[in-house]
Amino acid sequence: MVGEKRNSPKRARGRPRKADSERKRNNVTIRLRDSTKLQAQEFAEQNGRSLSEEIEACVEDLIRTKKEVASLFGGVEEQAVFRMLAGAAQLIRSKTGAEPFRDLTTFSALRAAWMKILDEGLRTAPPEPSSRLREQLADARQATADIPESPELPTRPTIKVLGLLADDEDQTKAVAEMEVALNAYSAEMSEYDRIVKLREKAFSRSNLALTELNEMIRLGESVAAGILEGDEE
Repeated sequence: MVGEKRNSPKRARGRPRKADSERKRNNVTIRLRDSTKLQAQEFAEQNGRSLSEEIEACVEDLIRTKKEVASLFGGVEEQAVFRMLAGAAQLIRSKTGAEPFRDLTTFSALRAAWMKILDEGLRTAPPEPSSRLREQLADARQATADIPESPELPTRPTIKVLGLLADDEDQTKAVAEMEVALNAYSAEMSEYDRIVKLREKAFSRSNLALTELNEMIRLGESVAAGILEGDEE
């Protein structure tokens, strides 16, 4: 009806907000030092951009550069390891005043630092194993736990030699005793062979469970050998 107020909601001013999936840019609030802001403004004027566009371009260049540098070392994690190695070399060089690959004592210090970084740095936070590898490791541990202790080799009985003057009763008794001793020795040897076979089977099972991991270790050793041979040429 004419004159009646409608209860429809007021329309928001400006353009409607786009969905996150449709937006090309996001608003980010940052704090800059005065000197950094002045430098950014100078670059913006030189490049014909606004201050926001220049900061965005700088961030994109930084991200792209970091990715390119990281790719040279294999990835971000590998780059972190190489940075630690390079940092150790720089610190040792500053303390000794000599080049590591020209001075034996400095080289020894560098080698010790690198070995410690590679040994402890890579060992403290290894990646989580896959479910398949976890099963293999569990099977290997179980197989190792099932390995019986190493048995002692039974002692072969000594043959008792009677003299020519021994009577029939003594000879019969000696033969009977020897027969008992040989039977006991045969039983002990059978048990010994059984335990040895169990140990071999358990060791084989343990090694089989870690076949994939051992193959990867051999692959790493082969790659390292190839690189070192190439450096020597």
